[in-house]
Amino acid sequence: MAQSSALRQAADPAPTHITINSNNVPNPKNADVPSGGSVQFNAANACWLYFAPTGVFGDANGRLELSQGNNGPFYPGQSNVTVSYCVTAPNTTCTPLAANFAATNVASIEGSKLPAGGGNTIHVG
Repeated sequence: MAQSSALRQAADPAPTHITINSNNVPNPKNADVPSGGSVQFNAANACWLYFAPTGVFGDANGRLELSQGNNGPFYPGQSNVTVSYCVTAPNTTCTPLAANFAATNVASIEGSKLPAGGGNTIHVG
């Protein structure tokens, strides 16, 4: 028997919203997408997102090109994974930090420069 539209809406969680400001800084920096959920990006300007691992959000080449305003929702193609991402201006690249970077002692990394905006994560339940 088919579910009513009210039951279907209750079964699908609301999209996880990530806002990207005019400096390409996402908020929240670390987000959670529940099982069966999606993510929606609201970008102040056009920007590109690079992901590691690739392909979780339909980004076959590891990149999503966002336009100004709401983008998505994007439904994860995998679950139980933490995706690292970085945000950059169109036609430029950035490298996401490893998802386990937060556990690293930053003081032990001498002479290295952390990628700007590369320490963002989305955990997919």
